[in-house]
Amino acid sequence: MEKWFSEKTDYIIKELVKILLTVLIFSLASQWLFNTFNNYLVDKVLNLFYKEKLSLLETLLTFLLSFYTLYLLVVKYANTVYKLRFFTIFLMFFCTVVYFLCRFNNLYSYTRIFTASNSNGIAFLDVPFFLLSTIILVFIINRLNFNLSKPENDLIIDLPLEIMKDDEYDRTEVYEGLIDQIIEINFQEKKSFCLGIANSWGEGKTSFLNFLENRLSSDTNTIIIKFNPWLSINSDNLTLDFFQTFNIELSKYVYTGSDFRKYANNLTAINSVYNPFKYLPNSWIGDKSHQKSFEDINETIRKSGKRIFVFIDDLDRLDNKEVFNLLRTVRNTANFGNVHFVVPFDKSYVINAIRENKIDKPDEYIKKIFDVEIVLPPIPKYIIQNIFFSLFRDLFINKLKTTKEQLDGFLEQLNSIVYDSGHVTSHRKKYSFLNTILFKVLKNKRDILRFYNAFVLILKVNYSWTYFPDLLILEILKMNDKDIYRALFENDHYLNSASDDNGRLYYLLKEGDEENDTLDFVEQVMARKKDEYVIIDRIDDEDITRLIKDLFSLPDEDDFMAKFGIAYQSNFANYFQYRENGIKFNDIDDFLNGE
Repeated sequence: MEKWFSEKTDYIIKELVKILLTVLIFSLASQWLFNTFNNYLVDKVLNLFYKEKLSLLETLLTFLLSFYTLYLLVVKYANTVYKLRFFTIFLMFFCTVVYFLCRFNNLYSYTRIFTASNSNGIAFLDVPFFLLSTIILVFIINRLNFNLSKPENDLIIDLPLEIMKDDEYDRTEVYEGLIDQIIEINFQEKKSFCLGIANSWGEGKTSFLNFLENRLSSDTNTIIIKFNPWLSINSDNLTLDFFQTFNIELSKYVYTGSDFRKYANNLTAINSVYNPFKYLPNSWIGDKSHQKSFEDINETIRKSGKRIFVFIDDLDRLDNKEVFNLLRTVRNTANFGNVHFVVPFDKSYVINAIRENKIDKPDEYIKKIFDVEIVLPPIPKYIIQNIFFSLFRDLFINKLKTTKEQLDGFLEQLNSIVYDSGHVTSHRKKYSFLNTILFKVLKNKRDILRFYNAFVLILKVNYSWTYFPDLLILEILKMNDKDIYRALFENDHYLNSASDDNGRLYYLLKEGDEENDTLDFVEQVMARKKDEYVIIDRIDDEDITRLIKDLFSLPDEDDFMAKFGIAYQSNFANYFQYRENGIKFNDIDDFLNGE
């Protein structure tokens, strides 16, 4: 409810004020409005078209057209859940009420729909106002989100934040301080000012850009231009698309003429492989039109009397050539005065792109592009833990049809793994390492959502016959090394089996091993070094090695759902399928081999 008020209160108050003012004005000036309407519209215009009643053909056409219109409108607005502003709905409703009051009080003579009797019947205007009443009802339902059949979606879409109060990374004060400083920038020199936000993928760069835009949008002296290069068809179109976007936004405030088009076309011609002058020395060409267009644009920006902020997002989604071309555009061809670029980017990604374009010192090159680089603070582990715990806790409570015993067991395991607490028995080692590797892999909320969406698909159908920690390990392996995951899934050449009191067990296979039915032998196998196992003898990552070994270590018997550990041969197939007790492990191998 607090979030709802924070986003909607100002909007609702403004809508109510407009509605109340409209009612007040109408109540005070209603007589004058009616007189004006009668004298100028009814007497001089509408009476010219008045006829007592429509013919049968006209009546049929009226009904057919009206109800077909009703059908189209209801289907369109009901299915798309179109939300109209409250004040607009009120005006439609108000006009409808006024019409029916006049209609029932017989204030005017109305053209009637064809009727065989001498009764008044249905007036021609009754039909469109009836349609309008129906549409108003649909708009009200959509506005109130009245949708009883809304399907529940288990997957979660990762979207950048729009409101700073929704931030879960505990960085609100940092955001506010940075935004205050950026807003104060008013670089009015003959060159642009370029600010880089150098954070890795998923660390909140786009959300910060939205927060900054919200603050700047209230400044009437600032023009905001948003350019997403990822939407361009190819790298050759980036320059044209950029200047077209720039021109469209600036032309809302000052006449831009054809300056931008000429400038962009000149740039494209210069860079084209079909331009023979491209390969001649600049001193031989002396392209005055190019320089003149640049100066004309600078003068146009100066005349606008406003500072310009250009937001360029998704730089680290482009290929190497596109990254390089866009950076050159920012620093060279779009280096206009009173223009402030704000560019979020993943620094390691951009450095690699610059290096691939044959630039020897990419770090130094970036310094020439960006006047200032800021880095949003790192996300503390406890925040990632809280987000992960909250998400999975909601999954267990609200989306799985668990018993009370199952719910308690899952929540205890979740708490022990996420916060490295709870169990003190031998399986504590598996829990502790899971905690370490889990939050080494999941560095931000975007990582968590991707992991969650992949995990929830199998957990929702398999939670009753899988051991939660083993399923977590398997999903981490899938996320980090799909080859290893597929190797475990595809064949049994990396595993052997032995028996204990609870059934046959899988263990990691060493070349030359022969099947042995003693548990002591299984324990000896599990104690071997990593380079003795077939599946991990070529893996350099110690974390992956540890995960694979932990995956086939037996859980304590008193641990929740321990009997469903993946090490038990009878359970193995449950971890790789989306239904209960389907195909067996050897059947999977035969299926993948086409047998």
